[in-house]
Formats: sequence, structure tokens, C-alpha cells
Amino acid sequence: MCKNDDANKSQIKSSETKDTMNWQHDVAVQYEQTIAQKIAGYELLHHTMERMLTGHLARTAVDTESARLLVVGAGGGQELALLGARHPGWQMTGIDPSPSMLSAARERIAQAGLEEQVRLQLGYAKDLPHNAGFDAAICMLVLHFVQGIPAKRALLQEIHARLQPGGILLCSTICGEPASEAFRCQMAGWRQHMLHAGLTLEDWNRFAGTIGVQSDVIAAHQIERLLRDTGFETTGRFFGSFLIEGFFAIKGGAIGNEG
Repeated sequence: MCKNDDANKSQIKSSETKDTMNWQHDVAVQYEQTIAQKIAGYELLHHTMERMLTGHLARTAVDTESARLLVVGAGGGQELALLGARHPGWQMTGIDPSPSMLSAARERIAQAGLEEQVRLQLGYAKDLPHNAGFDAAICMLVLHFVQGIPAKRALLQEIHARLQPGGILLCSTICGEPASEAFRCQMAGWRQHMLHAGLTLEDWNRFAGTIGVQSDVIAAHQIERLLRDTGFETTGRFFGSFLIEGFFAIKGGAIGNEG
């Protein structure tokens, strides 16, 4: 059995002390610089996400050369740059409430020469037209920063409303039950990964201290229930790495014939 240690005990905070991460601060830049080191299989997560998107669009008769994609929490533009490079015909809308993160995304998009493919908007999914009719949406490493189940549900509802019938959502998030022994065991393994990836003990302690404070982590089965409750008919998982899980969810109503 994995035993809890003093460091982890001091880092898992009570939900009563939750606060919203300040993405307007330099923390946005630091997050962008270290996220690939923090997540074991970060590149695989994005590669798998792209393969799932492409496969779903192809089997639902969407024109994979000119698909319309919504990126919720566009962050530093990682997903936009990857998808734009692999799919030059896709039209993508990236939305993020942080000016700092959106600025980093804008710079990355310009460097990649993808300005014609990408529209960036400051704000939230709810700020987009309800009839946007996106073929697909992604929400990568965002949901755990949304505080409380009602707010998570509202975000998923806003995304669902902006998808075409048969559209797919791919999202990844930290999930688990922070008070459980299983969670502590996963955290212990994740700690080893981060330290061996070049992050310092201070980096780890800072990250672990955000769990339950700046991030609101819920169990995987709760995520799947939220997806179904917000109108998605088909749900499942496509990725897993320590406490990071990748989920897919399909809106009811087929677009064309499946092959």
C-alpha cells in the first residue's frame, strides 16, 4: 500500500480554502513553460486527442479538410498550433479568459503562420453565439480549474450548445478523490515523475499545494456523469497518466452516415 507522507499531507488543502488561480499573473507564463515536464505523456496526450478528432470527423462524414473546431481554454496555443499544422484547412476558434495566456497563444500562432486559420477571442465559451455549429471542441487541462460542480456543469453545457449534432468534445483534466489512499498513491508516483523530469522539489510542492486550493478535483465517474447530464449521449476515455484523464463525449444526432 502506498503510504501518505508529511509533504503530501501538508499540500492537500481543505475545499474551504479554494481560490481561483490568477491567470492574469506571471503564473500563466510559468505554467506554459513547465506543463510538458509535469505531465507524463504530454505529447502523447495531444497526439491521441488529434487522432480521436480526425477519426470521429471522418466516420461522421464531416469534411475533414474544412472542419470547424472550438478550443476552450486556448492557453498558450499548444493545441491550436498542433492541429493547424496537421490540418491546414481547419478553421479554429480559440477562447481564453486570460490576456496573458491569449497573448502567448497569439505569438505562437503568428510564429507558425496560422493567422488565417485561427481566431482568438478573450472570454468564455458562453460569450460565443449559441448557433456557432462547431464540428468538434476540445477543452484540455481546464476543467479542474473550474471551481465547483455547478460551474463545471455550466461550462460543459455551454460547449454542448455550440456543437453540431454528432459533434465531439475531447477534454482532459486532473481527476480523483483527494482524501483517498489511491489519490495519495498516484500523487507519490507523479512526484517522482516531475522530479526526474527536471522540476525542483519547490516546483513539486508549489504544484501539490494547488490541489484543492487553486484547482477543484473531482472523481472520474463524476466527470462522466456531468458529461451525460449536460446532454452528451456517448462518453468514454481516451487517455490516462497518473491523475490526468482524457474524456470524449459525443452530442446526440448523427452528422451524416457512419462508416
